[in-house]
Amino acid sequence: MAPIRRAIEGDVLELVRLRAAFVETLHGVFETTSASANWRRNCAAVLKEQLTAATMCVLVVDSDEGIAACGYGTIMQLLPVRTYPTAGSGT
Repeated sequence: MAPIRRAIEGDVLELVRLRAAFVETLHGVFETTSASANWRRNCAAVLKEQLTAATMCVLVVDSDEGIAACGYGTIMQLLPVRTYPTAGSGT
C-alpha cells in the first residue's frame, strides 16, 4: 500500500487536476462552460492558502504518474449556540 502524506504546495496543480476529473464525472451537476474557466485558478489559490491553515487538511497518495488519490477535511467556525457552545464544525 502506498503511504498517505499531507499535501504540500507543490501538489496544488495535481490536486486541481484531480478536482477537475471529479467535476467532469458529474456531467452537468457543476457548471463547466468556458464562462467558468477561472475556477481552476481560484481553486489553486484557495489550496495554496489553506494547505498551511489549521482549518484544512489535505491528504494524498502518490503514484508513478502523480497523485493517485486525495481527500480533504475542513473546520469552519460557526457562531456558538446553547447546544454547540464552541460552535466548531468539521466537514
